[in-house]
Amino acid sequence: MKNLKKSQSSMTFREFFNPDYLCHEKLKIRKHKNKEYLNVSASFDIEDTSFYDADGNKASIMYCFVFGLNGKVIFGRTWKDLFELLKALRIAYNLSESRILPVYVHNLSHEFSFICKRFTWVDIFATAPRTPIRALTNFGVEFRDSYILSGQSLAGTCKNLHKYKIEKLKGDLDYSLLRHSKTILTPKEWHYVENDGLGLMSFIQEEIERNNDNVTTIPMTKTGYVRKYMKNQCYHNGQKGHGERRRNKTRDFSNYRKIMKILTLTPQEYILAKESFQGGFTHSNSFNVGIIFNDVASYDLTSAYPAVMALCRYPMGTGNLLNDYSPENVKFHLKNYACIFRIRIWKIKSRFKGDNFLSYSKCRNAENVSLDNGRVLKADYLETSMTDIDLEIIHAFYSMERIEIFDLWYYPRGYLPKNFIKGVLGLYADKTTLKGVEGEEVNYHIKKELLNSTYGCSVTDIQQPVNKYENGEWITETPDLEEVIKKYNDSTNRFLFYLWGVFVTAHVRRIIAKSILELGDDYIYSDTDSVKFINPKKHEKYFEDFNADIKAKIALSSRFNNIPLNLYIPKTKDGIEKPIGVFDNEGDEETGICYKRFKTLGAKRYFVEYPEPHKFKTRDGKEIETPFNLTISGVNKNQAIPELVKKAEKEKKDIFEYFEIGFLFDSSMCGKITHTYCDYPIKGKLEDYRGVVSTYSELSFVHLEATTYKLTTTEEFYENIYMDKLKRIIRREKIIT
Repeated sequence: MKNLKKSQSSMTFREFFNPDYLCHEKLKIRKHKNKEYLNVSASFDIEDTSFYDADGNKASIMYCFVFGLNGKVIFGRTWKDLFELLKALRIAYNLSESRILPVYVHNLSHEFSFICKRFTWVDIFATAPRTPIRALTNFGVEFRDSYILSGQSLAGTCKNLHKYKIEKLKGDLDYSLLRHSKTILTPKEWHYVENDGLGLMSFIQEEIERNNDNVTTIPMTKTGYVRKYMKNQCYHNGQKGHGERRRNKTRDFSNYRKIMKILTLTPQEYILAKESFQGGFTHSNSFNVGIIFNDVASYDLTSAYPAVMALCRYPMGTGNLLNDYSPENVKFHLKNYACIFRIRIWKIKSRFKGDNFLSYSKCRNAENVSLDNGRVLKADYLETSMTDIDLEIIHAFYSMERIEIFDLWYYPRGYLPKNFIKGVLGLYADKTTLKGVEGEEVNYHIKKELLNSTYGCSVTDIQQPVNKYENGEWITETPDLEEVIKKYNDSTNRFLFYLWGVFVTAHVRRIIAKSILELGDDYIYSDTDSVKFINPKKHEKYFEDFNADIKAKIALSSRFNNIPLNLYIPKTKDGIEKPIGVFDNEGDEETGICYKRFKTLGAKRYFVEYPEPHKFKTRDGKEIETPFNLTISGVNKNQAIPELVKKAEKEKKDIFEYFEIGFLFDSSMCGKITHTYCDYPIKGKLEDYRGVVSTYSELSFVHLEATTYKLTTTEEFYENIYMDKLKRIIRREKIIT
């Protein structure tokens, strides 16, 4: 342990292995499902270096690790160091397969790729191959993934710490430099490693305290919190206690169970429901792709998914399969019931010049199809599955020669259960009233996270694949559908109905679709719950009327469900009313302008210039001020924007010229990493960046390599739409300016 700069929080191996220290740390025990768990915050993180060996093969090795326990961290350089440490912990605390120390790792899939063949695994739970979120060793150490719990990078997780403030350091460890276990690390580099361990441990300590000082009640995933909260709201109206409260809880439980017993699915319904499910609509007007627009407005739906949960109607009864498919009977059921069905369509063609809602990935047996970036422009024939809401959208955006609906399941429509709506609205009201209130930062963050997760838990796959790690290989098994559906229907803990989630996104898609139709040629881009367009004054009345209609729906839902109006329309700390579900103008109140300039190249790809500069931090932690912002899935804007600004200044070009099909974001701009998982052993010698040579050996590893990102599009889109841009610029010159 040479060259280690100690701090108040770090220990050397000698200090850690001192029996006096280990005996002094009398850790509390919590019991759960016939097992004992050490009730303590513990973290583990490795630093590794990727390179190509002498034969040009990819390789990666661990050169140091940090292990945190109860507020202290210890460093190691080799796997031997780690096993010595774990053996000491096992002896000191009598660890076993039934007496467990939970150790959190931020992005466990990375560390697991190095340690998967170094331990004997007792039990592993994984959401996908190579993505374990919990892995128990025969040492009695259970590695858990903290990334899937926080939903943020370690830097973002540390930023949101409330009680134990530890900042994630940036730029203090240059990952491009080759290192091995004998590489001398500077005090600054050790401090970087130390802070990673302390930051993660601080997060887990806050989670333990948030869960009534009990590590066993920390959920495995982020949605676990909202499930726990909403379940208590649904079954017990959020109440705790005895006497009258206990009687009310029993009554609420009984009433909610009656609802759940009705809301069941057959395997056939579930398959159709999964086929009908679509996410939020994110797309760009193909006729406006590649054009720089001035004075662009942006309107955003306030808490869109929670809003439609509270204000719209959903399947609220047992489904029935339609027998009579006469046009009159089909029309009657589509109008009066919530429906999911399969459909055949002949000679379908887009009637809205610029955007299309039918996703090709959801189509089957399609013939002679033309596409707009994954959306159907026209086709001679296709089959798909959808809801009655989606059929309404399709009719508005397409002309069709003939349709044939079959396998139609229909359900009585109704509001979601009162206690469910109250739970959602309670979170929205808390988030709104707590925002910006001094001393309530912790509660605000918690409520905001819970609110944002309410939708996600409603569409959890019932037939989730089971991923096993056996004999050094990942195996995926699909459970029997009949069995999982029966378990789902019979569950006494269930408080959700899969079809609710299917219709939540459909309701929001309809709102966005109607807005796009209103905006016409002025429409540029949409992203799930927002629309971006020009000439905002021209469309001001539409959004005013929409918001008035939402307030009417709020009043109706409030009266029908007997829920206080202030939960739908809470006030900010300044006394400003914030109705849920309304369109909010993100730009200037007078002009409606949000962006000085705006350009999109497709879904999740747009570049903007704000009227005024805004601040953000670069990858090395420096704060810069710029009017530009970039959204590209796969490109880190904090790296790309400063580099683009420099490039534009050097070459004396308009920065928007670089945002063009064919432009290559190099590794300095991109921030994208290619992961190569290797399940075989490697051995060799490596010379580090200081000229020191050392041997290395890994049983398995993941190789990381910075990569580039090129702005591309489909050949069909490029030829049919994008190359016609010049004509469109000339044709729309008056509109743009």
